Amino acid sequence: MTMPYGKVGKRLTARLVASVSGLCASGMMLSGCVTPPPLAEAPPVASVPRPMPQRQAMRPPMPVPTESGPVQQGVTSAADFFWIDQADGFAEAIGDAPPDFGFRHDGIDSWAWVSRAGETLIVEPGRSGIVQYYCAPRATAPYLIRDSYYSYAFEGPDLVRIYDNEGRLWWGTLGRTQRDDIDRLRDRGREIVSSAWRQRQWDNRTANSWARYSLDPGYGAIWAGGWGGGWRDDWRTRPDWSSFEQQRRSSRPGRALDEERQARREARARFDDWRRRGSRGSPPTVAMTPETAGSVTTSSPAQGLPPPATPRPRPPRQPGDNPGGTVIAPSAPPRVNAPPASPQPVMPPPTTTIPEPVSPVTVVPPVTAPARDTARPPRGERGRVAPVAPQPLPVEIRPEPLPDYGRGAPVPAPVAPAPDDRAEQRMQAEIARRRAEAEARADAARAQAQAQALALAQEQARAQAQAEADAQAEARDRAQAQAEARAQAEARARAEADARAALEAEQREQANAAARVRAPTLEEANAEPQ
Repeated sequence: MTMPYGKVGKRLTARLVASVSGLCASGMMLSGCVTPPPLAEAPPVASVPRPMPQRQAMRPPMPVPTESGPVQQGVTSAADFFWIDQADGFAEAIGDAPPDFGFRHDGIDSWAWVSRAGETLIVEPGRSGIVQYYCAPRATAPYLIRDSYYSYAFEGPDLVRIYDNEGRLWWGTLGRTQRDDIDRLRDRGREIVSSAWRQRQWDNRTANSWARYSLDPGYGAIWAGGWGGGWRDDWRTRPDWSSFEQQRRSSRPGRALDEERQARREARARFDDWRRRGSRGSPPTVAMTPETAGSVTTSSPAQGLPPPATPRPRPPRQPGDNPGGTVIAPSAPPRVNAPPASPQPVMPPPTTTIPEPVSPVTVVPPVTAPARDTARPPRGERGRVAPVAPQPLPVEIRPEPLPDYGRGAPVPAPVAPAPDDRAEQRMQAEIARRRAEAEARADAARAQAQAQALALAQEQARAQAQAEADAQAEARDRAQAQAEARAQAEARARAEADARAALEAEQREQANAAARVRAPTLEEANAEPQ
């Protein structure tokens, strides 16, 4: 091999020698002639335990289907309207009477009506409309809340029914946002009931505030027809309503709505008289005074009874509680825990002794302040008046559901109650009165619509006649103008014709004269040659 000379040749020679040496060393290692250096011993590796077997999540077993099958949408019974009927009856008895007391909650003036049996209606005006809270006697939470669009019925903390603004049962599935809004509305109902009993007052400021509110055009139209306005009470025309009403009357104490209605009318008259006298002096007490209570012995919560206990916080909703949010009306009101053995009547509030008032004070009627010279018991360590007799804590009394039918159990035959012809007659008379009022309003509306239509037709006829008269006058003026134009044209034509005739006559006269002048000359010319 001929090696190149110079620096380049030396570098190439060195690379070639290094390559040959590396190949020789590799061959010797592969053949076992050269022993490679020992490698460092690796540390022992702990064995990893096998993962635990993963079990699939188990779903709760499906409920055993009942013999009667699921309740289909649209199948309702009279018991589905128990809550709205209770609220509508109380609202109708109140009518347009002023409230029993007022209070302020979250900076909003609200008002409350308390019946002789202890039922309570709280009205809270707001920017989004009026919210009404209906409470059973001595209850700490409303059983029905009505806003501007729907009415929500509750059995304890559970939502059981939804009615639309006309009182019809609403079917559908609630979304998460809707359920949260209803929960907040229910919690606010508990708060406002507690605030009402602790801040109640009835003085000049409260009475005048109510008077201004009732005369406001935005709310006066809603309040003028009673707080139950808008509910059409079609449920009372159901074929099964009469038997349901009889069963309810036989299992529950009377509500004394007729006496309540009369007391509210008298309270309205006293309040109007106080307003006409310039609102001088303390406002009149409304309906729950000892003088107007008559022979009724059941005292209302406004007659010195302790306020309801502070509502306990609602436990958080557990996963799986009503996940779909579907409100479906079964054939009977749902039971909270277990169905009672027999319908339990609502316990009336205990009777309390009210001291005689000495002077009018600005308190909530019918609470009367004790006399100033009455001996007071010694104050305790914190300066509070020791109670004369311990009062039991109020117990929330909910509207008792009817027996839970429709779950496979046989429906028992209704027990025939004792005949109550007067109550039936009053109910029929009330239904007839409401129908007559509705028909009268419908007739008045039709008469007003007909009068408006007649007035509109007359106005249109007058306008049409005026338009026709104007058109005829314009046509006459146009025809007269055309006639005058034609007369002027004819006059101009006659004048032009007369001028032409005169010119022609003058021309003929001139021609005749010229002819007469030329005639003698011709004769002379003709006579000269002779």
